[in-house]
Amino acid sequence: MTQRARTKKSLLWFRRLFSAFVIVLCVGQAAPVSASERVAVVIGNTDYDIAPLANPGRDARLIASVLAEFGFEIHAHFDLDHQHLTQLLEGLPGLFEGAEIGVFYFAGHGIQHRGENLLIGTDVTALEPNEVISKSLRVSELLSNLSASQGGSRIVMLDACRDNPFADTSEDFGLGLTYTEAEIAGEFLISYATSAGKVALDGVGLRNSPYAIAFVEALRAGKTDIYDIFKQVRRNVRSATNGRQVPWISASVEGDYVLSRSPQATETPTESPNIVDALDEVLWAFIRTSIDPADFEAFVRLFPSSRYAAEARDKASLQVEDIATAQVLVNGQPADPGILARGVARLRTAPTAVAGAAVTAESILSTDPMFGTTGDRVMPRALREWPDELPQLASDLDETVNDCDLLAADPDDPQRVAPGVDWNMLNTTESVRACVAALHADPENSRLRFQLGRSLDIAGFFDWAEHFYMAAGKDNYSAALVNHGYMYRTGRGRERDYARALSLYLEAGRLGNMRGRTNVGSLYRNGQGVQQSYEEAILRYRLAGANGWPNAIDALANMYRKGQGLPKDEVTAFELYMAAAHNGSTNAMSSVARAYLGGWGVEANGVSAVEWFERATARGNQYAPFFYARALLNGWKSVGIRAEPLRAKELFEASAERGFRQAYVELAKAYRDEKFGEADLTTALYYAYLARAAKRDDAEELVSEIESLVTEADRASAKDRADAFLRQNGF
Repeated sequence: MTQRARTKKSLLWFRRLFSAFVIVLCVGQAAPVSASERVAVVIGNTDYDIAPLANPGRDARLIASVLAEFGFEIHAHFDLDHQHLTQLLEGLPGLFEGAEIGVFYFAGHGIQHRGENLLIGTDVTALEPNEVISKSLRVSELLSNLSASQGGSRIVMLDACRDNPFADTSEDFGLGLTYTEAEIAGEFLISYATSAGKVALDGVGLRNSPYAIAFVEALRAGKTDIYDIFKQVRRNVRSATNGRQVPWISASVEGDYVLSRSPQATETPTESPNIVDALDEVLWAFIRTSIDPADFEAFVRLFPSSRYAAEARDKASLQVEDIATAQVLVNGQPADPGILARGVARLRTAPTAVAGAAVTAESILSTDPMFGTTGDRVMPRALREWPDELPQLASDLDETVNDCDLLAADPDDPQRVAPGVDWNMLNTTESVRACVAALHADPENSRLRFQLGRSLDIAGFFDWAEHFYMAAGKDNYSAALVNHGYMYRTGRGRERDYARALSLYLEAGRLGNMRGRTNVGSLYRNGQGVQQSYEEAILRYRLAGANGWPNAIDALANMYRKGQGLPKDEVTAFELYMAAAHNGSTNAMSSVARAYLGGWGVEANGVSAVEWFERATARGNQYAPFFYARALLNGWKSVGIRAEPLRAKELFEASAERGFRQAYVELAKAYRDEKFGEADLTTALYYAYLARAAKRDDAEELVSEIESLVTEADRASAKDRADAFLRQNGF
């Protein structure tokens, strides 16, 4: 039996045959399964008559299955037309009556019309205003019906506005959703998958959207407070999409509601045991709360002698109705909870095209979140494509690639055999299941050891992650050494130890790993774990940069521009920035734009500056919109850039959302100085408070100055607004 065949046999028990699941729409709304403290209504609209989407159905299944594991009574609906959306709306008060926590999740097309949010039914047949409005669910009505039920907190998750083809059909339609909703009674948290007026990404190239993955991973991370969960969702989506999508919440929840529960700790050996002996512990930690008996059947087949085998056999033999948490309705009918089980992810070979819309290379590059890899780099889609099924190959590739590779490979791993999945887009439960099965079949495979370690690292099981990183590192698997070093460099689950990080990076660098070499250079540049040496940093950056690593090239360019360790040379710096930019570094793209703006090593050119600012901003860079906004706020006459203060405001806001908090300072000053129209000192103070919370150097003085200009009431209003933002969305 070949290695591929052995791996496939082990993985067979983890496959979920979604293709065999055909959903028949119900005519009416069934009664709830039973009174429950936790109720979730989940909708996934994929099969639109016009502008079909790729992932909402899968996202809805993922959300529903995980909420079921956390004790929610599930009402899942798929591909609802307007009639069935309306029927569901009418039944919501009854479904949520008495529930302590009620969740409503919608994935599909959404739009705003004259300031009102609409969730669109699948039976829209034309991009005509009357057609769209008549076949949509008004969010204001949804919230009103939810507020009619007695109970506790209501959480509304709007993962809508995907690849929006409707906004250009009428001037009354706006892109994305608006945060403005009618006043509603009760405790509500409304989570928007992206900022107002923006499009949420459908996860082209993967089986789930960034928002769905982030929410599920936040639950699994053991976050308990509702606000903490959605803060993590915001951070992870922002990172996974390179800042192009930033979720937002609006909330009036006052109680301390526990939506999640902390994961059970696993026993981590002090000395590394045989890899196979550790795998059952890892897998059990990830399936122990599963509602699907098939998970436990698979566990027993893989680990019949495990100390958990008896419990797994008991759970595997349970009938669906005997599982207390498995209260599942699919389109109004009782269903086996396994019907919501997660399937094996496959990369598609092409994006789903929007009907009537031309898909160009530039449009894909500027909107596809899967271009993000690690840090600030992007790469062309052609390098990320992977077929659903491998062809007959003369090489051994078809014997090598398995589901662990497809679900958990690192895009920066030079030894990977699949395109890889971004850190914040990885479904850890899926990847752990697949990697445990694959490693059980091939326990000496260092690539699989690393990928399991990476999955555990992302999931927050740091000791187990280190265990598998070390096992792979001992076999000279360079990516494992780099990730292990990163744990010590950043203090992931352990004390920060720059010297240990340096040792691991050096070992990876000796194996030719470009990330390892670049990270060694950065430690020498910053004097972390070693005496500072610009000369050593330069050599490391040159070594990695000579092999095309864009982050190293960009770092070396910065040293030339600043004159660190060598004579200041803006011409050489510009050449290096341009090389890094063409290799995908968005930071370098921003620096190229600034060079054209200020004439750093190149003749000043406003047209080129704008072009590169726009390019970097479209790809999610956090610095480019900030410096672009500065140029637009007052104009840059020497290079022909006219003042566009309102566009500057949008760009400052985008930069702040993406994590560059110096933008709060600029926003405060601009509102104070009448740059966006009449002075708005209350809003200026609000941004000054955020700048202070972000610990900007000049924020305290700015706060004092603006506070002296406003009334006590305005000061209180600005502070309440800032406190609400920080509590609900954080940084």
